[in-house]
Amino acid sequence: MVSPLFFYQLALIALVWLCLMLHWMWPSAPAAAGPPPELPPLLPKRTLEPTPFAGLSPQNHPAAPVSTLPFPARKPPPLHPRASS
Repeated sequence: MVSPLFFYQLALIALVWLCLMLHWMWPSAPAAAGPPPELPPLLPKRTLEPTPFAGLSPQNHPAAPVSTLPFPARKPPPLHPRASS
């Protein structure tokens, strides 16, 4: 029968080989990298004012009188006398 020490040594050799292969194959950064690329200029901040629609012309609406409101005031319903029981 094979000694367990043989399997431990075999596992250790496999791990060392794996680490060496990863170190050799892993991409590395170039040694002399130039300056970082310039960022594009920042855009100006947006204004919070709403802009009018190009197809509409501004109109000044006069204040509507109270009598021409679309929903006139309603009268309360008439009270009915209670029927005696």
